[in-house]
Amino acid sequence: MDSLINNPFHKVPGLYAAGWLKCPIEVITSTMTDAYQTAETIIADWTSGQPMLSNDESSIEQGNRKPVLELLLSKGHRSVSHANWKKIEQKEFGLGALVGKPREKILTVEEMLKVPD
Repeated sequence: MDSLINNPFHKVPGLYAAGWLKCPIEVITSTMTDAYQTAETIIADWTSGQPMLSNDESSIEQGNRKPVLELLLSKGHRSVSHANWKKIEQKEFGLGALVGKPREKILTVEEMLKVPD
C-alpha cells in the first residue's frame, strides 16, 4: 500500500509514513485523509500478522507483534481486542437507539473500557 515507506529494493515491514512526510501537500484535508489511510494500513498489517518493527531484530522477520503489545501494556495502556471493540460498538448502537440516533458515542476512554468487562 502507499502508506508503507519504500526503499529502492523493497518495502520496509512495519515502517509507515503519513502526512507531509509521505506526500508534501499543504492541505489539511489531504493530510487527514492520508493519516486515515495509513492507520488502516497499519491495522490491516497488524491483524493479518505482518511483520511489525520492534527492538528485537528476530521479531521483525518473524512478524512477532508481542514486543509492541508488551511495550504498550508496560506503559499502562490497555489493549482492546476486535471482539471487545465490537461489544463497545454494540453498546453505542444501543445507547443511540434510546435517543433516536444511529449511535451514541461513549465520551471517555474510561467508560468505553468498562463495556467489555
